[in-house]
Amino acid sequence: MSQMYLGLACAPFLMPSTTRHWLEQVPDVTYLWRADIQELQSLIPRYSYKLEKWCLWRRSIEIEKIEEKLQKQNIGFICKVSRDYPMRLLNLSSPPIWLFYQGNKKLLNQKNVGVVGTRRASPYGLEACRWISGVLSFAHITVVSGMALGIDGEAHQAALQGPGKTIAVLASGLNISYPVTHSSLQKKISEEGLCVSEYAPNVRVKKYQFIERNRILAALSESLIVVQAGHHSGALTTAELALNLGREVYAVPGPITSVHCQGSNQLLYDGAKPLIHPEEFLLEMGIEKNKSSLHSLPENWKILLQQLEEPLGIDELMRILRWPKESIYAILLETELSGWVERLPGGRFIRKNIQ
Repeated sequence: MSQMYLGLACAPFLMPSTTRHWLEQVPDVTYLWRADIQELQSLIPRYSYKLEKWCLWRRSIEIEKIEEKLQKQNIGFICKVSRDYPMRLLNLSSPPIWLFYQGNKKLLNQKNVGVVGTRRASPYGLEACRWISGVLSFAHITVVSGMALGIDGEAHQAALQGPGKTIAVLASGLNISYPVTHSSLQKKISEEGLCVSEYAPNVRVKKYQFIERNRILAALSESLIVVQAGHHSGALTTAELALNLGREVYAVPGPITSVHCQGSNQLLYDGAKPLIHPEEFLLEMGIEKNKSSLHSLPENWKILLQQLEEPLGIDELMRILRWPKESIYAILLETELSGWVERLPGGRFIRKNIQ
């Protein structure tokens, strides 16, 4: 039966939403393969032309050749009748009938957290994203995102730096890189994590497919973190979908003066949980905090702490890091209060409590 679904999935004139509608009108998938054109048109009105194309397609295709082609591209296929189809997707009102995948499909059913946000991320948003996704990865949690520019790409990149994995949910076929600048990232994820798509290979991106992609991203995630989002960010759509599925939605607070944070701040106003520190998020997930891990810190903290293996003063740190004095003062204060730095006589500082 999975071959019948594969034949439907690869029909170039059918999109998943059309096929879902067809399958709702007929007894089962075998009916689409065996009924004649008159029977199909009686049950599925308004699709006469596509049904005619379908009847020609089903007579001409060789499923075995499609399977061979997919295998050569390291693309797998699972459908609703597959044993490894992720049960989380069944929470959707319109769950995907199938998924194409490259990589480790076992990740679909593991502890996953969605990390999403705006394509037009600010330096603050990118830094927060690296911190959060890095902490999740070092806690062996799979980071799920959508491969877009900005926050999505940063989430995937940061997750790949740790022992955890990442899932990229695409709005195109798996052999299409969108955006093109993420082609090497997509390749790396397919080798070390998992890329999935509802669309057959060679299907190019259309605007509405991002919303369809977002529902899968939301359903695969046990919780969703919106790092940074403007008023019209697609991440807000993903958050709404996650809430409708009963998932916990978190948002990272941002400056009220930033247009990049207006949507995510609005989520907080509307009742989303604030994510102040990723280690606290882990506690809510039942995972013990690891305060002694350097990987759990913001990127700028790590850079500064790496210099403090021996006592240094502020002027010396300014020469080494080429950062403004105000930034170094602020980070030294934060790291000292957090127990990472010890202040020595003579205005010098040294790192402590590192395993």
